[in-house]
Amino acid sequence: MDNGFLFIIVGIIIGALIVYLLLSRQILSKAEEKAKDIATGLFNAQRDQLERVIHDTYLAKFDEWKATELVETIQSERANALSRARAVLKGKIGEQLAPLLPEFLEICNPSDARFIGSPIDYIVFKNMTLEEGQDLPLEVLLLDIKTGKSRLNRIQKRIREAVDAGRVRFKLLRLESSTIS
Repeated sequence: MDNGFLFIIVGIIIGALIVYLLLSRQILSKAEEKAKDIATGLFNAQRDQLERVIHDTYLAKFDEWKATELVETIQSERANALSRARAVLKGKIGEQLAPLLPEFLEICNPSDARFIGSPIDYIVFKNMTLEEGQDLPLEVLLLDIKTGKSRLNRIQKRIREAVDAGRVRFKLLRLESSTIS
């Protein structure tokens, strides 16, 4: 009987150990899952916080860049606009003062030139104001004044092409006095 009792006690102890091992394994597994969940939650929270900090930092840097870039762009555009305005103004002054310059005098007598401004600057009737006794043929010259790096615009190029192709005429328009009154 003692052996039977001993076997029962050993069986109970072995059963208790097996139950203990199974329960401890289950508890350990649940603890590991919980630890993973907590670690994942902490990781996600830290990641989200880090992403917000990075986003806010880069947004602030981007706003700073936009502000400085905008200021630089505005300053650059203003400088360019002023430079272009000065160039246009110099060109307009050059067009008006051209008859006083030696380059103009080499081409024609300023008295023969008529300023029209647009689309070309001058119509020159070369040899129109000759002194008595000089009999040179009259030449009609379309003259445009350019300064700096300026070039002919599209209309001026078309006028030059028309002259080069000989598509230039003289026409007389006679108005009847009854139409004017």
